[in-house]
Amino acid sequence: MINVKPTTNHIKTIKEHKRFLEKWDMWDFAYFDGKDYYFVVVYTRRGGKITGYLILNKDGYAPPLEQVKSPAYHLISYNTMVHNTITILVPRTKSNVSPVQLMSRLITTNKNEILKDHSYLTDSIEKILQRNSEVEKYPEVIKEIAYTLGNYQRHITRKTGFFDKEFLNKMEDEFYKYDELVYKYGIREREIIEDYEKLLHALQMDNIDINRKDKNQLIKLLRSRISSIEKNLKKSLESYEKDEYGKEKFIDPNNIKDSIVENIEKSGRWDFQNIIMAKIRNK
Repeated sequence: MINVKPTTNHIKTIKEHKRFLEKWDMWDFAYFDGKDYYFVVVYTRRGGKITGYLILNKDGYAPPLEQVKSPAYHLISYNTMVHNTITILVPRTKSNVSPVQLMSRLITTNKNEILKDHSYLTDSIEKILQRNSEVEKYPEVIKEIAYTLGNYQRHITRKTGFFDKEFLNKMEDEFYKYDELVYKYGIREREIIEDYEKLLHALQMDNIDINRKDKNQLIKLLRSRISSIEKNLKKSLESYEKDEYGKEKFIDPNNIKDSIVENIEKSGRWDFQNIIMAKIRNK
């Protein structure tokens, strides 16, 4: 494993670029471009606001800006991905699927009574049950993605101390499986909302003879699901389908993952060029 702790030369260069009242932190991993190892130092002020970045090589020097643009992009991309894995993916592995399971159980238990005078709901009910079966599995699918990413991260932090472009590509490919999953989940929920509404409307009528407690629970669950689709899901889908100015992004329905990857990377490159670059202190 390479040395990822700041050397005397690192600290000397870091302090030369440090401004008044700033704190600094050199991240404990490096990017290897095939010739040299590059480290990133983050400068912050009170409250943790990032005020600058400095890219150093293994000898503790700050190479010219043009030389470090690519390493800086990869270092920050990696750190962002790890941060999102911890703050977004990991919590989703603990999603509560009990409401989905309860909805399926109530529908299955009362299916015959519901369909007795509402046979037109046959397809809707089957679609809802199938959909719920898929949703129940999502936390485990996300857990597998997060687990794989965690192993990749540990390989860097405990074995090598660095990553290269090939390794980063492998991590990104795994991470983007989550974005593909989230987007496809949203699309399917958006497509099935009419079926939720049909079943809810039928249950609110007085001629379905099922246990009142079951009916009230099912109505409550359907209302909650519909509300979530109309509020949270709309916002989630728009994050993939529109940019910050409301302009439509292209997503090929036959190649969703590659479309999402292209859009995310395009946005990431824009952010790097227009936000991060101005804070890099290499000259």
